[in-house]
Amino acid sequence: MKKENIARFWFIMIFAVAPLYLSHGYTDILGAKTYIVWLSMAMTAVVFVYGLLAGAFRRQKRESPEASDTGRRFSLKSFTLTDIFVLIFAVIAVISALLSDWRADSFTGVKAWDVGAYMIAALTASYLVVSRTSKAEKLPLYAMVAGGAAAMVIGILNDLWIDPLGAMAEVDFFWKDTFTSTIGNINIFSGYLCIVIPVGVILFISEKKPFLKVLWGAYVFISWMSVLLTHADSIYFGAAVTGLFAVWYCLKDRAKLMWLYVCGVLFAAAGAFVRLFMMIRPEIKMDEISPVILVHNLDLITGGICFILLLVHMTSDLR
Repeated sequence: MKKENIARFWFIMIFAVAPLYLSHGYTDILGAKTYIVWLSMAMTAVVFVYGLLAGAFRRQKRESPEASDTGRRFSLKSFTLTDIFVLIFAVIAVISALLSDWRADSFTGVKAWDVGAYMIAALTASYLVVSRTSKAEKLPLYAMVAGGAAAMVIGILNDLWIDPLGAMAEVDFFWKDTFTSTIGNINIFSGYLCIVIPVGVILFISEKKPFLKVLWGAYVFISWMSVLLTHADSIYFGAAVTGLFAVWYCLKDRAKLMWLYVCGVLFAAAGAFVRLFMMIRPEIKMDEISPVILVHNLDLITGGICFILLLVHMTSDLR
């Protein structure tokens, strides 16, 4: 088994499976997410131990000279400054639990969705394994946008009172706009989008393959719809940071700058679809910023400016 597969499995479970996993709707939703994290760590440990035993067997048979590098990857010389800080954090968490008046609860995290000293120690061990078995590749990003795309589509459907997972069935009518998608609370969902949307934007801007370019473009379109429809203004902090980083990222490459303009055009298109959705369900609840953008047509103005810049950019390239 290739050592990279251990890290790949971890990334898929944490970035794609965990955000989408529900067990009993929004009842104890954080407990459900915690379950997936524990399951991911346990399965990663099993796969890692299997890899160690298989590597030892191959070394004994002299079938794999590369198998002997496991010891080097986990030697003291391999530890980085980040590794040291992570270990210090884990040690502090364990010491804190030992000194707590509620020692058992502190270790198990029973009153904090099972996030106690045991989980912190297990996450530290998982970090050491994953950081030493992963390699530079786009799979973690793909897993992140796959989970993010599914979560955003479900959130958009929830805004139309379409509940494909049945999670809304037990939510009181007056609280339906407070919970959404597979994440639950709208503020947590907003924070989640602040993580996954920038990844999709950068993938779209930097991608060179036509099929993937279209795929990431659709992701960006869905992302802008989610930004406008999410019932928490905190999402705009993430959108602002994404925009600033994207501008900085594109200023060094003229070809990438063109696709940044396309992102602006997609924002206007997303705004048009949101207006259509509001015609279907006018009672969609928004926070304060989205209504201002839609009422004053700021999305269309932004898209129009970006479209003009895109035309100028393309015209100058033809010359």
